[in-house]
Amino acid sequence: MRIDINSKSLILSSFIILLISACGSETPTPTQPPTTPPPAVTISGPTATQPPPAVTLTGPTEPAATLAPQPTAQAIIGPETYPAGINPLTGLPADEAALNHRVLAIKISNFPRYVRPQFGLSLADIVFEHYAEGGTTRFTAVYYGQNADRIGPIRSARLIDTVIPEMFKAALVASGSSTGVLQKLGFKDWFNLVVAETTGYQCPILLCMESEDANSLYASTAAIRQVLAAKGLDTRQPFRGVAYFSQPPGGGVPVNSLRVEYSGEARTEWLYNAVSGRYERYNEKDSAEMQAHFDAGNNQQISAANVVVLFVPHVVDFSIPEDFDTDGFTGHFSTEVQLWATGSAWLLRDGQAHLATWVRLNAGDMVGLVDAANQIIPLKPGNTWYQVVGLYSESVTDGSSWLVRHKSPKDKGEIPGVPTPTPTVEGAPTPEGTPTP
Repeated sequence: MRIDINSKSLILSSFIILLISACGSETPTPTQPPTTPPPAVTISGPTATQPPPAVTLTGPTEPAATLAPQPTAQAIIGPETYPAGINPLTGLPADEAALNHRVLAIKISNFPRYVRPQFGLSLADIVFEHYAEGGTTRFTAVYYGQNADRIGPIRSARLIDTVIPEMFKAALVASGSSTGVLQKLGFKDWFNLVVAETTGYQCPILLCMESEDANSLYASTAAIRQVLAAKGLDTRQPFRGVAYFSQPPGGGVPVNSLRVEYSGEARTEWLYNAVSGRYERYNEKDSAEMQAHFDAGNNQQISAANVVVLFVPHVVDFSIPEDFDTDGFTGHFSTEVQLWATGSAWLLRDGQAHLATWVRLNAGDMVGLVDAANQIIPLKPGNTWYQVVGLYSESVTDGSSWLVRHKSPKDKGEIPGVPTPTPTVEGAPTPEGTPTP
């Protein structure tokens, strides 16, 4: 069976239709995420096969009561509250002292290929892989329950990082950023949590390049938290939105592999290991061959308890250049990933795939999942990798090997009347005064 997300009718409320309608053209107008969604509004979110009943903005308050009967009496964890000694980002037991810190959302490079293997990815609780520009991807790795002595190479933020950190009330750690992205971040009430050279954390305070290569910036969770603590910012925060349960939900289908193609130069594959009960990560070695993706810090292959594919509207912002060709006029522009409201999703856990709807209706919520009956779909306790792809991406769900090909609006273009490039991605100055929309 071949499913073409582009050909499906996504049945959403008028609010969601307005939110994503710009994605049908090559030059859609970016929208701003709501800071406080209106109360008592219901919306209908799609799954990959059929639309579920309405999803309320406030979310279910008694998730255990809405879940289908489970084979054990173990209680579900979350999504409204989390027991003491449980990491809300993994559902696993954790030392309370380790949880008395702020979450760190750190940008990690995935291009060019020589940056691999990166350091610290296997120790992140959550990782988002997202489209950057020009057919490449980048990671936002989220650290809370575990520490990493070396993380990187750290690179600049993208527009998706105006959204991800607020899910976790996290500090965003990045190397510079384009002027346009910094302006967007400047609107956030958590802009004081942006840790970058341009916000006062330049070497020797924290972010020191190890060479002239832009991919030579590394840090540790301890060093980052030390500078945050000095400003009174390394504080524990509340969480909401994700549920965990050790037993897999019903209704899944056996899927042993997932392939995600962002471009011919950026491909990811996850293979299920029935012995460990985890998905092992591979990425492209060249245009034809795949290879295991390791963490250079511990020489372990990267794996995940959960792999979630999120189908999300992508809108190109032609006011924010990200890179340029040698002539200085032609390059790739920033893509806004509108990771708010609701959309289709796949959850892979325990060797099975589940069609789902992702839901994020409040700025401070993590990305939750519900099924076609609007019942919570819990994640498996453990770490999670989110593969963020375009809303209209193509997918193939034949048999036990699933495939999704990312599609988003064209991001390459010319900058009219600009004789030289605007500030590059790395080391752009901090916007002064109040940012202008």
